[in-house]
Amino acid sequence: MSRFLYDGRVWKFENEVMSVSMDDATFQKHLNAYLTSKGIDTRTYLQLLAYVDQVLNQRIEAAAHLENPEYWRDIDDPFIRIIMYGIWQKQRKS
Repeated sequence: MSRFLYDGRVWKFENEVMSVSMDDATFQKHLNAYLTSKGIDTRTYLQLLAYVDQVLNQRIEAAAHLENPEYWRDIDDPFIRIIMYGIWQKQRKS
């Protein structure tokens, strides 16, 4: 059975046969290499939080842009129903 320990400075991995230890910088270097080899993002936790915040703000801005009915005027989608009030009101008065 293997186990590991990280004390804030040193990583230590042990099993019945051996013990391996290294500083955090070395562990991070090899962790990032492994993640890269698997196609996994290597950003740190804080970098990921900043990225999520950036994407969230972009989505909020996009939603605000789509709130304008004029945006939808020329969109060709059968699931979007557009009713032009001015045209309807003029036809009704005739």
